[in-house]
Amino acid sequence: MRLATRATAVLACAVSSACAATSPVLVEPRLQRDGEVRLQVGAAAAAPIGGDLEAVREARARLSTPTTMPMEADKALPAVAVAYGARPGVAPVVRATVGLSKMVEAYLQYGGRDIAVSGRWLLAEWRSVEAGATTISVGAGGRALLRGRPEDGYAGGMVSDDVRGYGVFAPLILGWQSDAGLLIAYVAATLGYEQISGRVAFGGGSDMDRARDLSIGHLSGAGTVGVGVGFRKIRVAIELGTRRDWLDTKIDDERAKIGLWSLTPAFSLGWTL
Repeated sequence: MRLATRATAVLACAVSSACAATSPVLVEPRLQRDGEVRLQVGAAAAAPIGGDLEAVREARARLSTPTTMPMEADKALPAVAVAYGARPGVAPVVRATVGLSKMVEAYLQYGGRDIAVSGRWLLAEWRSVEAGATTISVGAGGRALLRGRPEDGYAGGMVSDDVRGYGVFAPLILGWQSDAGLLIAYVAATLGYEQISGRVAFGGGSDMDRARDLSIGHLSGAGTVGVGVGFRKIRVAIELGTRRDWLDTKIDDERAKIGLWSLTPAFSLGWTL
């Protein structure tokens, strides 16, 4: 029964239209040349597989059940925390990368429900005589939620207003590419933090005159493995990550801490201009 419940929760997240709160890595091991631009399009997902799934499932069921009575905040907290903080589901990835120097490149990324600006710095590079390369690089970036949209499709009976969210993230990447860059592979570890606020209403028709103040602190850590294949200026890359979310959520005077494990697959098609 427990396995069936977990499978149902994962399937529900996979088909949700909510934005995946993940910053996919999807990088080239070697940085872009100075002035060179690379464009990528693809998709990223976040599918919960462990943690407080039972509490989240029960809260989603309560929110989706029609009622004329206002719902207590503590009954909805787990689902609200995941919907606004972890944001499971599938999202598009549109990214532009530009090389600023031999050691630095910059990114601008749209993710369906958020937009991010970041940079990456080359810490070390070892080149082979056959033109292969191994690199170590570190990144840092900021992300902002697009107002009022992070919970779409995840839980019924819930509406929001004035949702705002800002966060930072930092990946550490070990990458390798073969001769002429035909094959690439990388592993990455990423830390991130977001602070989200807004007003949320649920139950009793979900009228905003019953809205409550929402605040979420979202700490995350992820490990990612990726591979890619390409020729000349074209590259196809896929990756799979595992992410741990810690969600400290408060609605009015009610507070709860939710933990979640998620799989975070992503893919992209990229080309260099």
